[in-house]
Amino acid sequence: MNKSGSEKVCPAMKMLAFVGERHMLTIIYNLISEPMGFNDIQDKLEINTATLSKRLNQLEEERLVEKIICPADSRRHYYSLTKRGKKLSKLLEKLSAI
Repeated sequence: MNKSGSEKVCPAMKMLAFVGERHMLTIIYNLISEPMGFNDIQDKLEINTATLSKRLNQLEEERLVEKIICPADSRRHYYSLTKRGKKLSKLLEKLSAI
């Protein structure tokens, strides 16, 4: 059975294309050290609300980032790297050292 071109794409290539989208790497990089709130990320990276929301949702869908509800105030959320996100950040760290 022949596979179409899109099915032959290497998973690593797909992931690199995904994180290569605008702001993805900077969001991941800034979540390495600690979870951050939406407004904190927005202020630090100077990303408009719609774009940041879209990027965080995409990162959540790919299971790289998770939304954590603040125990003190359920109206606040923090974003943190998942295990998968942390693995990716370590790989990106190695790539940047080349």
